[in-house]
Amino acid sequence: LNVEDTIELTEANISSTTFGPGDTGHILIETGQLSMVGSEIVLKTFASGNAGNIRIRADESVELNTILETVNRSAIANEVAEGASGAGGEITIETSILKIFDGSALQLVSSGTGNVGDINITASESVDFVGGFLTGSGFLLSGILVFDSPDNRTANGDVTITTGQLRVLDGAQITTSPRGTGNGGNITIVARDSIDITGGVRFDDGRLGSSLSAGPQLVGSSGNGGNIILRTGQLRVHDGGAVQTFSFEPGDGGDIIVDATSVNVTNAKISAEAFGEGNAGNVDAIISGRILLD
Repeated sequence: LNVEDTIELTEANISSTTFGPGDTGHILIETGQLSMVGSEIVLKTFASGNAGNIRIRADESVELNTILETVNRSAIANEVAEGASGAGGEITIETSILKIFDGSALQLVSSGTGNVGDINITASESVDFVGGFLTGSGFLLSGILVFDSPDNRTANGDVTITTGQLRVLDGAQITTSPRGTGNGGNITIVARDSIDITGGVRFDDGRLGSSLSAGPQLVGSSGNGGNIILRTGQLRVHDGGAVQTFSFEPGDGGDIIVDATSVNVTNAKISAEAFGEGNAGNVDAIISGRILLD
């Protein structure tokens, strides 16, 4: 699709799917603004064919929203179905402003044995992931989700974001989570001005905080967790937010590397943990200015 001004998708679907040895097509969107409300852009393989790549170039903005009344979220996804051996492709977004709200998400999912690709975001001004809520079947959280199946032996995809400001708010998540024997993907964020991870979503028994996390989703997952690398001017983690790597036995947890001018962590955490025989990762910080821990 090549539309100079605006593409608006409301309860719409753009997709390419393979059920055999042939690959899906690619999806390329070029526009000024892309707005999605309760809509999906999806590539998916159900067999040995590979899923292609999704590439979005929007000069001004990309925005994903959920229709709350019907819990109909928006998603840009590249997926490998259960039983499929084909590989998933990449998701690439180039824009000025990226906003994802109320449970909408970018996701790479392998429920088969094929590996998933990478997510690469370049937003010259800002990236916002905001909100989430509890449904009858679990949490619906805004953000980026990368995970695979317990049968998967390949590495998870990486997430790379380059922007001016990154905000992960009100329960939103950026997560790479292997569930099999493959290693977890890395999360790399280069934010010229600031990274903010704050707030959470409340439910009956507590509160789920906003987070950047890399580690296995299931007890018994044996792969190593991925690393989290943050390079920014100001890193602020507040009000239940978290930056965390972890592992279950026997895999090792990933490292956390922070390179910033200032760091402020208040009622929140930056942690590398291991919950089995594997080793926890390191936390390395290069801070040229002020550190505030409260």
